Amino acid sequence: MANSYQKNILRTFKGSKSRFIAIFAIVALGVGFLAGLLSTTPDMEDSMEEYLDAGNLFDLRVVSTLGLTDEDVQALQQVDGVDKVQGGQSADLLVAEGGSELVCRIHSLPADPEDPDNINRLTLVDGRWPESPDECVVEAGVDTLNLSYNIGDTLTLDPDNEDLEDTMDQTTFTVVGVVHDPYYFSYEREPASVGSGTVQVVLYAPAAAFANDTYTEIYLTVDGAADLLSFDKEYSTLVDSVADKVEAIEDVRCQARYDQVVSDAQEDIDEGWQEYYDAKAEADQELADAAQELEDGRQELADGEKEYQDGEQEYADGLAEVQENESLLADGEQQLEDGRKQLADAQAEYDAGVAQLSDAEQQLADGHARLADAQRQYDEGLKQYQDGLAEFEAGKKKYEDGLALYEEGKKAYDDGMARYQEGEEQYSQLQLLNKAYNGVQTGIAQIIASGQASSEEEAKALFSDESIAGLQAQLDDLSGLKALYDAREAAKSAYEEALAQQPDPDPDPPATGETAAGTGQATPETGTDPQDPGISEEQLEQLRQAYEAAQQAWLQALQAAAAQMGYEIDITNPVMVAAAESLILPKLEQQETLQAQLDQLKQLNTAQKGLDAGIAAMMDKGTVSTEEEAIALFDDDGLAATRAALDAAKAELDENGPVLEATRQQLEQSAKTIAESERQLAAAKAELDAGKAELDAGWAEYNAQGQTFYDYKRQVEDGKKELDEGWATLTDRQVELDDAKQQIADAYAELADARKELDDALQTIEENKQKLADGEIDYEEGKAEAEQELADARTELEDAQADLDAVEFPSWYVWDRDNNVSYNSFAGNVSKVEALSGVFPLFFFLVAALVVSTTMTRMVEEERLQIGTMKALGFDNRAIMRKYILYAMTAAVSGALFGLAVGFTVFPSVIWYAYAMMYYLPAFHPVWRWNYAIFSAGSLILCTLLVTVETGRTSLKESPAALMRPRAPKAGKRILLERIRPLWNRMSFTYKVTFRNLFRYKRRFWMTVIGVAGCTALLLTGFGISDSINGIIVKQFTDVSQYDLITAVTGSQDTQSGPVYDYLFGEDGSGEVTSSLAAMTEVTTQELPDGSTAEVYLMVPQDADSLNTYIDMHERVSRKPTPLGETGIIMTEKIAELLDVKAGDTVTLVDGDGKSGQFTVSGVCENYVSNYIYMSASTYTDAFGDAPEWNSILSILSDDSQEARDKVSETLLGMDEVASLNFTADTMTQVLNMLNSINAVVVMIVVCAAVLALVVLYNLTNINVAERVKEIATIKVLGFYDREVSAYVMRETVALTIIGALFGLAGGIALHRFVIFTVEVDAVMFGRTIDPSSYVYALGLTMLFSLIVNLMMSRKLKKISMVESMKAPE
Repeated sequence: MANSYQKNILRTFKGSKSRFIAIFAIVALGVGFLAGLLSTTPDMEDSMEEYLDAGNLFDLRVVSTLGLTDEDVQALQQVDGVDKVQGGQSADLLVAEGGSELVCRIHSLPADPEDPDNINRLTLVDGRWPESPDECVVEAGVDTLNLSYNIGDTLTLDPDNEDLEDTMDQTTFTVVGVVHDPYYFSYEREPASVGSGTVQVVLYAPAAAFANDTYTEIYLTVDGAADLLSFDKEYSTLVDSVADKVEAIEDVRCQARYDQVVSDAQEDIDEGWQEYYDAKAEADQELADAAQELEDGRQELADGEKEYQDGEQEYADGLAEVQENESLLADGEQQLEDGRKQLADAQAEYDAGVAQLSDAEQQLADGHARLADAQRQYDEGLKQYQDGLAEFEAGKKKYEDGLALYEEGKKAYDDGMARYQEGEEQYSQLQLLNKAYNGVQTGIAQIIASGQASSEEEAKALFSDESIAGLQAQLDDLSGLKALYDAREAAKSAYEEALAQQPDPDPDPPATGETAAGTGQATPETGTDPQDPGISEEQLEQLRQAYEAAQQAWLQALQAAAAQMGYEIDITNPVMVAAAESLILPKLEQQETLQAQLDQLKQLNTAQKGLDAGIAAMMDKGTVSTEEEAIALFDDDGLAATRAALDAAKAELDENGPVLEATRQQLEQSAKTIAESERQLAAAKAELDAGKAELDAGWAEYNAQGQTFYDYKRQVEDGKKELDEGWATLTDRQVELDDAKQQIADAYAELADARKELDDALQTIEENKQKLADGEIDYEEGKAEAEQELADARTELEDAQADLDAVEFPSWYVWDRDNNVSYNSFAGNVSKVEALSGVFPLFFFLVAALVVSTTMTRMVEEERLQIGTMKALGFDNRAIMRKYILYAMTAAVSGALFGLAVGFTVFPSVIWYAYAMMYYLPAFHPVWRWNYAIFSAGSLILCTLLVTVETGRTSLKESPAALMRPRAPKAGKRILLERIRPLWNRMSFTYKVTFRNLFRYKRRFWMTVIGVAGCTALLLTGFGISDSINGIIVKQFTDVSQYDLITAVTGSQDTQSGPVYDYLFGEDGSGEVTSSLAAMTEVTTQELPDGSTAEVYLMVPQDADSLNTYIDMHERVSRKPTPLGETGIIMTEKIAELLDVKAGDTVTLVDGDGKSGQFTVSGVCENYVSNYIYMSASTYTDAFGDAPEWNSILSILSDDSQEARDKVSETLLGMDEVASLNFTADTMTQVLNMLNSINAVVVMIVVCAAVLALVVLYNLTNINVAERVKEIATIKVLGFYDREVSAYVMRETVALTIIGALFGLAGGIALHRFVIFTVEVDAVMFGRTIDPSSYVYALGLTMLFSLIVNLMMSRKLKKISMVESMKAPE
């Protein structure tokens, strides 16, 4: 009987292969789609997290408006929670490239680019690292910009870059390598402060290539953040907490930096002023010298003229003098005598001065000796200080070296403790394996001892899966036999008791030959009480029939059991029956013993599997290479050895712990000693500085006294010289007197020569007059040039002082990864995939579950005849139910496993590689996520199981006779169309049958319609999502936003005057800007009714009436304009939905400073990207109390091409008043790139929905045909051709498909709206409408699939045999 049961199951599988494949495919699609999309987001996050962790991407980035220093790095390192800190330099500069300019961002390289501890660690993919300041590596993402920078190429910075010499020491670089940077893994580039406003090339050069020594940014990693997933809230909470601590030291560090910058700048300015005054004094001196030279020239000229006149006079006087000198000779003799007396007095004064000089010289010598001694003491003190300082530095280095050794020892101790704990965990696992191994060995020994096996291999074979399965099958067979035997005995007992109550002492024996074919015993004697009426003949007959049925079932089972044992018996032969029972009945009595043995073998089987799994795990990890090595690890000896090793390791750790603690305490004491030494050195240095100042003062006094001494000494020596000269003069005068007479004689000759010299002097005077005139011209020119240079220098210094006075107190910007363009873009796209995968697959899954449920329900109902037959043959309900459960579970489980295999690998991989057009993506690692597997597969399998059980249970409630009879056909009745006589009378017979069948079998009608509607709805939703996502690009940037550029300025006054105003408002724009409008754009955070918040931009135009020129404000549905007036506000549709307000409502809003105000909503306008609230300046002022500060300018360009935008960008970013630019075209490109990645997901959804639709239509049509085989065979017998038969059946299918598709279109509209509202984020509003073409595509695909299925089914219809179908009982 068991063989018959198994054969029946196999026939069911073979006979319904198409249904099995349909269930398999539907379950695979439903499970795979749900599990795949659910696992896509965590798979993407985990894969990207692995890449970011490998690159050690920063957790926080600190930027200051005044730069950052090493002191800031040290301060940040001390912040609690900060792990590593790394400073860096960067600059946005223009690179000359083929006649044009590219925006380049240059980053400084760490000292060792390959250091694994580097933050934002670079990966060298080609070439080598730079070895000199003029070499660089280029970021690999440059390839996406079609820029060909190969190794060996040279990049030159544009010399017109602002402050280039203050930024870079190196301006030409040679590319020597290509790298990947985790900071730039998106092909969407960072904004830049020069050129086009977007970074096009990223370079990395050594720090020596930069001109300044301050950092532009400092990167931090947070302790413990690497162990968390960056995309989880736990990570954000941890990083935010550390960011708060970093911001807590901002004021102190900014004050220090501000003081340092101001102090250094002021020092430079003071030095500049000193140089200015020195230069002015030098110029004044040079001018004075030049003026003096001119004056001397003029005086010399006047003297020359005077000398000439005097010469003339002298000539006349000389002539008279010569005549008079003769009378003066006598006077000369008297003068000589007077001179001798004067010289004698002067000699006496000189001798007294020499004595005074001797005393003063001795005093100077004594003072010099004292100062020299003080100098010697100071030099000795300085040497002692320097020796102490050297000793302090050596002690400090020794302390630092000791601290490093301690940290190394501490790390080794921590590593050892971790290994010990890991060893303890492994030891616990080995204990479990040891227990299992000992249990198996004990069981094997018991089996061998009992004689059931002679060797360990034979014993293991007894509890193998095959052996246990065989024993279980034997027990199952024995259980079936036992049940039949007990049923026969119960029926026999009931019948014998009934006979005993009969008044007739000689009832007819059972027709089946009970005595012969039963247990071999005679029919029991009967005796009744004559007064006992007994039971009725009808009741007795029922008992006899029940007994005969039970007897017959038992004999058939007995015959089958004997056949399995190799015996053929005739159940009509009592002897053979008795012999067979003598063999079978003892085995039935041993059933409990066999069950106990089987339970023991199952325990051994489980232990052996656990042991094998443990050994396999050890071999997979590489711990051992063979099974024997594994057993050696967890047998008693191996376990003891492991325990001993762990105890030894623990002892060593316990021994090293106190040593480390003592070392730590010693280091702390050394730190205190070093600090005290440093204090003493500082005091000694102060004392030395004071002594040096006193010594310098003494030397200054000594030098002053010495100068006085030497001045007096020179006077005495000059007096001696004059005295000597006086004596010589006296002697000479005596000679002169002697020669006077001769001179008088010669005088007349000299006067003749003097006449000639006077004539030459007159000519020289004329020449000197011309030279003096030329000198005066040069003097005036030099004076003007010197005064201009001094004025320029003074202006430059005054400007520098003004700039210094204007330096604002610095601010820190502490940014996390969300401010990184690559990270933020990836996180945003992942969140969109997550939102989409959290909604759409559930509907997909529900459709699959519905169709699978329908399939199993139809199958069970189709096999009513088999179920009734099996019940009549004695199969119990569980055996019958088991067949259908096995069928359903086999199809569902195999489909679920296949779906999980595809879903966990294909779907995430497709989406991942779809994002490759936007990101540099690392290796992708799809993971089997058991929570999603259990949820998706378990749900659909459980649904299939419950439907099968419920349907089977309902059928099994009926009696075998009722099941074996066909269900009464549905009662025919008039349908609605029959009441429309003109239409009904014109229909052919086949069309009438079609319409009657459609409305007659309502269950079939609705199940088909619902299945088709679900698939069509999924198709329409997929196409609709694509319409909603892609449609907003055109609507937002062509229909709503009319402006081409938003310029953010640094000051409100720049929107009213200055170079930015002149350029954008047409006065200096050269026709590149058509029109502009000043506005205030303020980022605010508004609280929503549910307690959450949303980012909202408040835009206040300077001229409210002109705003509609730049932003077309209108309602989305009615297209009615919503112009901005002086009162009221205009909200964009998304923020109005979030705030749950409409036109006419009053709403409370806050500005950027948190001030609140009441506003009346005058209109709601269409907008898709970001949330805006528009209001006039007067409305803003009335509500918040402050006038708006214009900080942006909206502009419409005459030419919106890329070249024109680059030109405008270059011009504006070259102005100091411009803070940033935002071109509408660039924004549109960024949004388009972001949304294009979603298209890959949408395409995959549409494809999966299409496949599901095809499978569902095939399955439902196949079920429909299978249920109507008898009907189809009948119309074939009636003479229908194959084409007519196909039309007869397929006409209904097409009609149901059309009806279902129409319902599906309606359902798709609702599903699309639900999905769009679910996946939408606060900052973006997707389109609310579906393009008409999407309806056509969804309906067309559904009808196409229906046509394909009909063509496939037509072949099946042709194969239906009229004869075989007519034979089928029903």
